[in-house]
Amino acid sequence: MIGAALSLILGAQAAAPVPPRPVAPVIRLPPAAARRPVVYEDVGGLVVFRVRIAGREAWALLDNRAERSFVDLGFARAAGLTIDPRASVRVDAGTALNGQRVERVAVAVAGQFAVTLPSMTGIDLVPMSRSIGRPIALVVGADFYRRFAVATRPGARTIAFLPGGTVERTARAVDLLDARPRIAITLGGKRMIVTVDTGLSGALILTPAAWARLGMADAACEDSSFRTGDGRARTGRLCTGPAVSVGPLALPSTRVFIDAVDGANGDGLIGMGLLGLAGGMTLDVSARKLWLVPPGEMVR
Repeated sequence: MIGAALSLILGAQAAAPVPPRPVAPVIRLPPAAARRPVVYEDVGGLVVFRVRIAGREAWALLDNRAERSFVDLGFARAAGLTIDPRASVRVDAGTALNGQRVERVAVAVAGQFAVTLPSMTGIDLVPMSRSIGRPIALVVGADFYRRFAVATRPGARTIAFLPGGTVERTARAVDLLDARPRIAITLGGKRMIVTVDTGLSGALILTPAAWARLGMADAACEDSSFRTGDGRARTGRLCTGPAVSVGPLALPSTRVFIDAVDGANGDGLIGMGLLGLAGGMTLDVSARKLWLVPPGEMVR
């Protein structure tokens, strides 16, 4: 965020004052009685839903591991948003993406919230859109997860943005070890530390070292690949893994993609291919809780 307000120098001619650009997001919430969940689409395990950006209908994708939220540059131009041509933003050292600053972006989710952001990072989301099959204009990243507890209900196919600290009485809490956020799971009787990734459609990605600890040299494996958000192919081994449990979720086996990941993520990543099997899920980073509803219990 940028703290300095812009001003226009118009000479001696009198003019109406230009409102300064806000230095913090301006968030507006509807009254509690008017709040209602939003229907989402499950696209290959990923959560996509409708939003309004600068008053225009658009598709958004949940991805808590995006360090910040992104708006598509093409959408921003078409919507008439101001793009600063002087500001180039390196999105992530691990990707080929570079972005530009987009000024004063208004985002609204019907029945949930409306927010005006002083600026956002704009990037080319076309490769991601091609991969997902929807014209994604917004990636809802970690900054939104810090402001809200994000609840998805697979049975009803709804999403809600709740106040942090909300207690899910029908769910079981899994402690977040940090804000990344990492959790502990049990895989093949061994404790693994993995990072929650709502933008991952698969079940688990493990590092080669973590997979080796399981001692499953005879597991059924095959070469596999998928494309990342910037369109690059990621290749590795896809194997049938052992029994896994996290909170109320317990499966006799799971599919594990073996590939190197950032060491800060622990032993790997856990995605919606596994977490989406719960009856409901609420990721509350501010309260350090991941709430999971037991499978088969549909919660609205």
